Amino acid sequence: MSIAKFPYFALALSVIFIIVLTLGQQQVDGVTLLPLLTLLLVSEFGFILNLITLYIMLKYSFQQASMTLKTGMLLAVTGLSLYFLMQGLQLWPSQESLG
Repeated sequence: MSIAKFPYFALALSVIFIIVLTLGQQQVDGVTLLPLLTLLLVSEFGFILNLITLYIMLKYSFQQASMTLKTGMLLAVTGLSLYFLMQGLQLWPSQESLG
């Protein structure tokens, strides 16, 4: 896979991660459908994936892409990074709920 195609691959993978997080957080009888560690892992991986994508986009600056596409992709990747970060922090159990 060429470096120019990586942001599109990462964006598609991020959409899959959002679906997994959304469906996995649904609660049945007070328990999430997916284990907490799985949800944390998905949110962390999504965060790191989007940060790497942001770095690649800034470093190589998409020579072939138009300015509108570059700006849109940069905003999408930045937004997804923040989304995955906030989801991971929200899922992390607080000390008060543990005891």
